[in-house]
Amino acid sequence: MIVEGTPVPEPATVILLALGVIGLCAGRRKR
Repeated sequence: MIVEGTPVPEPATVILLALGVIGLCAGRRKR
């Protein structure tokens, strides 16, 4: 999704990455 030469990644990509990180953190906390 992120292509070299693009200074700012697409907002959608940022949201997906953020959700992924939050999901991992939540999963680790539950365990």
